[in-house]
This record gives sequence, C-alpha cells and structure tokens, in this order.
Amino acid sequence: MFKVPSDEKDYKLFKLFVLLNLMALRRNNTLYLAAVAPPGNEVRLGGHEAPPRIISAYLGETISAIL
Repeated sequence: MFKVPSDEKDYKLFKLFVLLNLMALRRNNTLYLAAVAPPGNEVRLGGHEAPPRIISAYLGETISAIL
C-alpha cells in the first residue's frame, strides 16, 4: 500500500519526482510510443482496425489527491 510521505521535504521531493516523470512522458511521447508500439504491431493488429495510439497516465486516487 502507498504511504504518504510524512516529512515536508520528502513530500515536496515526491511531488517533484512524479511531475518530472509526467513532463518527460509529455515531451518524449514519441520515444515511449516507439518503445511500446513498433510499426510491426500495427500490421499485426490490422492497422486500420486498431484503436488510435494514445498515451495516458493514470496516477490513482491517492497520488492525484496529493498533487
């Protein structure tokens, strides 16, 4: 189970860590897509039948409340 940081310094550091990861995901989304969905997968899935490639980040209720 997730434990909320008790120290104010740890709390701020945790928030910074999560936000930097989300920012990296947003700025480098093409790298994430290239790693997860290479072009061969589109052909294998049918290409035209597969849903569009999107990236979403679900943080969960606890972390969303912290941020």
